[in-house]
Amino acid sequence: AKNARIKQDIGDGFLRIVHPKLTIGPGSTRGVITMTTFRNTIIISAGWQVTLGVVEPFVIESFPFIDRKGQSRWGFTVVNRSNEPKEVEFYGIIKELSSRRNTHIPRKLS
Repeated sequence: AKNARIKQDIGDGFLRIVHPKLTIGPGSTRGVITMTTFRNTIIISAGWQVTLGVVEPFVIESFPFIDRKGQSRWGFTVVNRSNEPKEVEFYGIIKELSSRRNTHIPRKLS
């Protein structure tokens, strides 16, 4: 979220973030693209939209994960089968974790 293009407080500790547009080359697959959050936040939901072109690329993976530092992230893998480059924009809803509660992000999911 540090490189987020838009950061909007939507109330009750929730934020909407929109990352800068990313160009996916023609006939290519872009490996895992990660959306990172701020410290003491967790990603609740994430999505994407195509901002250039008529024939859309598609996401073959969209998943939350916790990195080695215990930070909440969301990953995407995008495929563009068209003959034109496509711009894709990623967004997320994140929740600020209260330091007053005993709330934490788990290091590993079992």
